[in-house]
Amino acid sequence: MMKDRKAQTSKGRNSRKAQEEIVGFSMIIVIVAVILITFISLSWKPDQKQAVESYEAESFLQSLLQKTSDCRSQDSLKELYSLKNLMFRCYANETCLNGENSCDMFTKNVREISNRSWNPGPESPVKGYVLNVTVNGEEWKVITQGNITKNSKGSMQEFSKDGKTFGVGLKVYY
Repeated sequence: MMKDRKAQTSKGRNSRKAQEEIVGFSMIIVIVAVILITFISLSWKPDQKQAVESYEAESFLQSLLQKTSDCRSQDSLKELYSLKNLMFRCYANETCLNGENSCDMFTKNVREISNRSWNPGPESPVKGYVLNVTVNGEEWKVITQGNITKNSKGSMQEFSKDGKTFGVGLKVYY
């Protein structure tokens, strides 16, 4: 009878040790899996950004308006107009020294720079954009490209010239 008890208690100890080892092994597997999932999620980066930030639209608009155009002044052969000044010339219906219409040149430059910068399209994170110019609060010129979606970020700049207030707004749709 003593031998049976010893056999039962040693079987119980072995069984308990086996259970503890299985629990320990399972915990190690769970910890390794969590670490692996965390590592994969942190190292995985999508190929493209998914959204446009407001500061990007604001910086782009500021840079765009300071960009020098190919329009030369009638007064000074050396002076090239910025797109902001070209916009003022367009509103005043003035032409460039080479005879090109300032409005055509303004629109062409804005489209060219915006398309290269934002690259709107179905495969791009940017689906489209709208550049809206107002004079004294009334819409004057609108330049659009791509699709308008529900999601957008934008920026607005205002300038005064000859008693008129020009507003230039940019909305980028993603």
